[in-house]
Amino acid sequence: ILELFSYNKLEGISYEKICLSIPKSLGSRSSIQNLLNEGLDKKILFKVENKKDKRIKNYFLSDEFYHMVLDWIKLQKKIYNS
Repeated sequence: ILELFSYNKLEGISYEKICLSIPKSLGSRSSIQNLLNEGLDKKILFKVENKKDKRIKNYFLSDEFYHMVLDWIKLQKKIYNS
């Protein structure tokens, strides 16, 4: 989720970039794909065709979920800076 969050206000992040950024010890390609599909089904994520390469789909957090994650990050920062 944090990987998607960090790219959300940019161009989004492709499945391949996600797979490259997550160590194989934390999740296989099929596990990552299953999580992305579940996020799409639950409307936590959405995907958009890449403007440069129409074969690539970029993933984004939904606005509601993006703000939930942002609030969580702010809370963590507040807790750990106290």
